[in-house]
Amino acid sequence: MAGATGATGATGATGATGVTGATGPSSSPPLIAAAVVNSNGTFIGNPRGFSAVSQVGTGQYNVTLTTPPGDTNQNLVELTVAGFVGGQISWLITFPGTINVFTFDAAGVAANKIFSILVYDMT
Repeated sequence: MAGATGATGATGATGATGVTGATGPSSSPPLIAAAVVNSNGTFIGNPRGFSAVSQVGTGQYNVTLTTPPGDTNQNLVELTVAGFVGGQISWLITFPGTINVFTFDAAGVAANKIFSILVYDMT
């Protein structure tokens, strides 16, 4: 027959800290350009990574990257129409570094709109 269990002993000293692991990948791709474009085809404030913008028609804008990445198929373009009235927006890369932006009102009719544009390099 075994005897009763004894009292718990004192806690031992804390061990040495282990080696720090390697840094993992970033949670977001690198931002290469950002701007806010006025409805008249001019930049509002100071754009980052864009060299020019022009309005080429009602709701049509060309935005030019300062230094386009080698493979424009690896760009992620994020656009947002400003304001409380609503609207729609789409884009297309036509030349390396030129992004055509198309803005529409809530009914889908071409309309001049203020918008923001962000471009990320997914390579």
